[in-house]
Amino acid sequence: MKIRSVLTSDDIFTRVINDQIIKNSCADTSYICIILTFSRHSDKSLIPTVKVNNDIREYLCNGPTKGYVGNLSCSHQGINNPNSYYIKFNLNNVKNNIDELIYKLTCKIGLKYKCSWCSYVRNGIVRNIRLHY
Repeated sequence: MKIRSVLTSDDIFTRVINDQIIKNSCADTSYICIILTFSRHSDKSLIPTVKVNNDIREYLCNGPTKGYVGNLSCSHQGINNPNSYYIKFNLNNVKNNIDELIYKLTCKIGLKYKCSWCSYVRNGIVRNIRLHY
């Protein structure tokens, strides 16, 4: 007897997008993706790219490690209920502990926009962060 799991179009689409992000991050070591996951009752369904761009650049400029952000894009990947927000960019010219920098940047953005979970993908590895308010 076969047991089938019922996947919605959202689940399939999200899985394909996430697989593509992991593949891209394995091919390009400067590629970073921050994923903000909002609760279904959140009113933060749309975050302007300009605002996120300013948040990232402000964090990098004020920190001790200066880096260059390129190819920044922000988007929802959901079809029916967009509760995940993807921030993709290339981060160059960072010499000191890039994982710690991305971890702190992810937490800062996640706390600012009040998401319930956030994660980041770098070098094909996904690191999940549970935020508590």
